[in-house]
Amino acid sequence: MNILIVDDHPLTCQGLAVLLQSSHPNLHVQLAHSAALALQALQRLPAPDWVFLDIHLPDDPQHAFFQHLCATPWIDHTILMSAQPEHQLVRRALAAGARGFIPKSADPALVLDGFAKILAGEFYVPPDMAISLQEGATDGENTRELSPVFDAYDLVQGNY
Repeated sequence: MNILIVDDHPLTCQGLAVLLQSSHPNLHVQLAHSAALALQALQRLPAPDWVFLDIHLPDDPQHAFFQHLCATPWIDHTILMSAQPEHQLVRRALAAGARGFIPKSADPALVLDGFAKILAGEFYVPPDMAISLQEGATDGENTRELSPVFDAYDLVQGNY
């Protein structure tokens, strides 16, 4: 399995790589410390099976790389990460097809559990994030109860 980790902090990239490799010994990891390098990595072979994307990259303040992913099949293989999650952006990402969100403050066991659920075909958001996503929904949004695992049909239909 090939993973691309996109984050401007080398320690975060390397730490996540080691954590994921601890439970997936045959994992091959590419690191990209900017949106520009990530775009180049997506064009190289072997192509990554999964992209872990820090949504806040200094060379991409307008989230152009994320928008690019949303317009391609890559979004179905993207897991967002952030130290400061923006609920509206996370909701938009999940509706576009991102497979999940994992906060950088997450316990390593939660990261591995979330990734295991994503690999099993589920959408993943940590339980506390699911609650705050629902609480932060605007009046016009569907505010059904969220769970850490989302049904793909609900996301496509906008029921998040």
